[in-house]
Amino acid sequence: MDIKDLVSQKIKIDGVEKQTIYDMLSIPPKAEMGDFALPCFSFAKILHRSPNDIAKNLADELVKDSFIQKAEVVNGYLNIYVNKQVVTKEIVEELTNKTNLSANNSGNNKKVCIDFSSVNIAKEPHIGHFATTVIGASIARLYENSGYNVVRMNYLGDYGSQFAKLLYAYNVWSSQQEIQKGGVSALQKLYIKANEECDKNPEFLNNCRLTFKKFEQKDPQLVKDYEWFKKISIDESQKILFTPLNIKFDDWRGESYYSQFTEDVVKELEQKGLAHLSQGAMIVDLQDYNLGVAVVRQSNGTSIYCSRDISAVLHRHNEYNFDKCIYITGQEQEFYFKQLFKIVELMGYEWSKDLMHIINGRLSTPQGKLSSRLGSVALAKDIMADAVEKAADVIALRTGKPADPALAKQIGLGALIFSVLKSDISKDHVFVVEDALNFDGETAPYIMYTHARCCSILDKAKLVGECDYTDVINNGWELIKLLNNYNATVLVAQQKNDPSIIAKYAINLATIFNKFYHDTRIITDNQNKVNAGLKVVELTKRTIAESLALLGISAPQKM
Repeated sequence: MDIKDLVSQKIKIDGVEKQTIYDMLSIPPKAEMGDFALPCFSFAKILHRSPNDIAKNLADELVKDSFIQKAEVVNGYLNIYVNKQVVTKEIVEELTNKTNLSANNSGNNKKVCIDFSSVNIAKEPHIGHFATTVIGASIARLYENSGYNVVRMNYLGDYGSQFAKLLYAYNVWSSQQEIQKGGVSALQKLYIKANEECDKNPEFLNNCRLTFKKFEQKDPQLVKDYEWFKKISIDESQKILFTPLNIKFDDWRGESYYSQFTEDVVKELEQKGLAHLSQGAMIVDLQDYNLGVAVVRQSNGTSIYCSRDISAVLHRHNEYNFDKCIYITGQEQEFYFKQLFKIVELMGYEWSKDLMHIINGRLSTPQGKLSSRLGSVALAKDIMADAVEKAADVIALRTGKPADPALAKQIGLGALIFSVLKSDISKDHVFVVEDALNFDGETAPYIMYTHARCCSILDKAKLVGECDYTDVINNGWELIKLLNNYNATVLVAQQKNDPSIIAKYAINLATIFNKFYHDTRIITDNQNKVNAGLKVVELTKRTIAESLALLGISAPQKM
């Protein structure tokens, strides 16, 4: 319910549009000054009367409406107090009848492609992959919640000379049994060894180059080995990262797939007068736009990531006809994406305006025991396992008995996800597991515990009969207004591509509910008051669960 809209509709001023009144209504700095305030100074010229007289006449008319409790005139302002009994009843009944408290159809089934995670073949996902994955997944949920048709894309890092080194090293040093046993870790170690050998052995390096040429010529055995490495990498990413986080992708095509289209892209750039040779390489000069020079084909004639990315976005638009295409990567790629989008624009594609780059900050661990245990670059599987292990310890300490493994996993992963999403996603963030697992701080466990508290209250009583909202209004008016504002908050989060808005809302909701719970006896001898309290508790529980779900976090029934 848009209370502000309902109030604005009840204010009638000759010559003033409803939208103007709506825009001018504000929330006073103190609750005792009313629920809304309307400055009447700008109406004086229109009505040829003083602001105070205008406000008084409006007040006299407003109090005739049952929706308004009272209206006061203070120094040219009209302070409006809504009838909390009427408004609370309408809000609670309206929200109770909704199956999804925040769903809207603003997207109208438009297509949005979201490119995030971008794991690499033969490399284990690290903490940075975890961050961009949970950010992208949450933004995808926000778009789906607003009625968009979302295509989740994991643009694999699966192309380049590094794979030739891996393929050659595999045939020289390794075996099928060894890779099957060690998985991605074995592949990564093999690549590191091959890279070190290339630095000191020119012959080895030359053999790697020959292998890359044979691979590009589609040598059957090399292609077979490569596809096997790729499957191992994807399967392991699914197992250790995506399945635990309940994330599924619709499109797994990476650089290797789009490399087949790069020559057509370069020809198109040449034909449109955008690309030319420079020292053997094909470039696009973007210096007029303060974007430097972009290389689209290397001097040895091979493609480069820029031409592959142009191929990818052209192919995606042709295949999906997207209304928006969002890329989620780190800060270090900001300049590159400006180059990429400008090139697509200069190619004459009007839909280039629908391309968007969202920056995610760097997630890191503090120096000390954790970083030494996890290594210089913390792997996603290790930091996830550490969070779950620490969550089990915290639960055991709080309850005095061993933690349920499923609950420890919910709390540990939830704490880690929330730590990424609770503040500006573009800023760097240090994950401190002890802080994230604090049940009394601005954390996922605090919100989860509030949800479990709501479940416990609802288990103790039944809702029968009418509702008396007196106690709810006396102690929970701020809670009612916050519950009512949930739908609008989620919409803003989607429009701003900012899951932190949901995270902050959830913290605020948990805090205000716990104050309401402290100040109000929900289970009493007055069944009508019990009914009102239970309805508010139920709505709080649902709102918390939906908020956490949009972030990718579970809401336990018991803790």
